[in-house]
Amino acid sequence: MAGNDTAPTPNDQVERAFTEFLTPLNRSTPHQLDDNRFYRFIVVAHQSSSPWNDIDVEKRLAASHVPREIAKRFAERYRTGRALLLKKERMESGDEELVD
Repeated sequence: MAGNDTAPTPNDQVERAFTEFLTPLNRSTPHQLDDNRFYRFIVVAHQSSSPWNDIDVEKRLAASHVPREIAKRFAERYRTGRALLLKKERMESGDEELVD
């Protein structure tokens, strides 16, 4: 295998998923397709144990000229999505129970 044929690292996968979300993003009024790409990014970030937090996501969106309020909303969704996926994992492993 040639030196350039190495498998992407988890961070490469997160960066790629973020770029796949960001590149076609409708920055003025996000569309359902934008949401779907963003949810995929959240799952990839979670599966890769990405150290990115909501502040990182918001800063990256702002640096890409996404309006502040839209960047903030996506960052909040990111934080919530990561928390839900972590909760699901813990419940499935028996480390945490669902409280009524």
